[in-house]
Formats: sequence, C-alpha cells, structure tokens
Amino acid sequence: MSNILDGRKLAQEIELILKQTIESSLEVAKRPPGLAVLRVGNDPASGVYVNYKEKACHRIGVTSFSTHL
Repeated sequence: MSNILDGRKLAQEIELILKQTIESSLEVAKRPPGLAVLRVGNDPASGVYVNYKEKACHRIGVTSFSTHL
C-alpha cells in the first residue's frame, strides 16, 4: 500500500497553522516576527527564491526585510 503526498496541500496547511499562531501571539509580542535577507550578487535563481520567501511571509503575517548588494 502506498501513500500519495500532496506537497501543495501540506504547505497550505502548514501556512494556515503558522498564520494562526502568529495572529494569536501578536497580543503578547506586540509586533509580528520578521525575516531579514541579505542577498549578495546577481544570481537570478537567488532573486526568485527570495521573492517566494517574501510572498510566503506576507501570506502568514511575517514582516520581511531584504537588501541586495
């Protein structure tokens, strides 16, 4: 017997849990958590990766900061 894993569905479930956890902890923390990214160089793949992470942060309520050198 085999199990078929749906990565997108699992990612959505994890994001929902993270979003709920972040929203519930805002009363105590008084600010959302943050992700800081320092990108060095001009590798296009790195730019795409950082873009995806910034979008994920926005979906779950994490503040993102990025600088490109």
